[in-house]
Amino acid sequence: MFLRFFPDHKWFCEAVFIQHKTNTAAHLRGILSLVEVYPHETLVLAFAAARECNTYSHRFIRGVLEAKGICEFTKGPDPYKSNGSPYFHRWTSQVGADLGIYQDVLEAAR
Repeated sequence: MFLRFFPDHKWFCEAVFIQHKTNTAAHLRGILSLVEVYPHETLVLAFAAARECNTYSHRFIRGVLEAKGICEFTKGPDPYKSNGSPYFHRWTSQVGADLGIYQDVLEAAR
């Protein structure tokens, strides 16, 4: 099912399996539940952030999306810290969610 939505992201499925052998399906189902709320392109950016951080789970993907941005690692000193790290990260794009699904739930509950 995951590969039907994201056919170019077999690597992500494999990475989830490597990190979560006993509950791979639960993580992929959790990510697929986000398809209803977040745009496809935004999820793809979150997968790239997961690859950059080598963390593959539905919690990480949800956290990136709920933080309303995608973390990007940039070479150079962090302008906000004086530790001189060769890399720093910054949030590069705002993420929007389609909250219409929640509106539908609220209206159905009336």
